Amino acid sequence: MKKLALLMVVLFSFSCSNPSMDEGFSKLEQSLAELGAAIEALNIPQMQANLESMNAMAEQMIIDAEAAQGAFDAALNDLAYVNAMLDEMVADSANWATSEQMQELLDQAEQFNHDVETLTLAADYDLDGVINARDKCPNTELGAVVNVLGCAEGQTPITD
Repeated sequence: MKKLALLMVVLFSFSCSNPSMDEGFSKLEQSLAELGAAIEALNIPQMQANLESMNAMAEQMIIDAEAAQGAFDAALNDLAYVNAMLDEMVADSANWATSEQMQELLDQAEQFNHDVETLTLAADYDLDGVINARDKCPNTELGAVVNVLGCAEGQTPITD
């Protein structure tokens, strides 16, 4: 632009000399200089660099948002899986025993334990003819002659 204005000034200065035209060209030249300074003050290269940087940041934000969406989707899938498992547990719980049924099972187990203890005490493990509940020598040899405590000669009775 400056070159064009300067060319026009040079051409007109050779062709004629008119003070009002000279003043007009001078003002035009001054306005062109001011416009050139204003354009330079805009720092267009820095604006372009800033726009490129903002574009790069926007692209990274898009990548980050897509990754976050993927993580969010995975978390939703995990929650759906947990929810399905909980639903299954709730459905299964219909087959679980009630507290009354559990108490009945506990009572039966205690009775069974008592019956086993009774059978154990009524048994004669060492086959000496004295039941375990009364046998003070529970490990006499097979065929040994024992007293009422279940002890053979030379055995020491155990005490509770």
